[in-house]
Amino acid sequence: MRKPGREVFLSSPSPDTSDTADGQTGSPLSAGTVRALKISIIIMTVLIAGGLVALVYGMSQQMNKLSDKPPVAKTVSVSLGAGTILHAIEAADEAGSLWLHVELNDGRQELLLVNPKGQLVRKVRLDQTQ
Repeated sequence: MRKPGREVFLSSPSPDTSDTADGQTGSPLSAGTVRALKISIIIMTVLIAGGLVALVYGMSQQMNKLSDKPPVAKTVSVSLGAGTILHAIEAADEAGSLWLHVELNDGRQELLLVNPKGQLVRKVRLDQTQ
């Protein structure tokens, strides 16, 4: 004897043809569309994971660069002639070159451009006209 309110199915309904709230049966997406969505989700997950790995790698490289100690300044010797007076020193560029304003023993003045290795790059003679 059957209990009231309970229905008996001889065959269970398939999951693809279940009834929806509006009475329609079936999925609105085809099997090919669902498969394409699953593949695209897998691809996007791999891309996100790869991006995170690249981000962590890049950050570790930057941390290594920032943690390197700055180079120690070297002492550089510049030879000036006997009797030469040094009036001023000015930075020439970011690389460490210097302009030296000197007065020679005969009274002439010169500007000397010296590179970071202490080598004379350029000499500018300052002549005074009357």
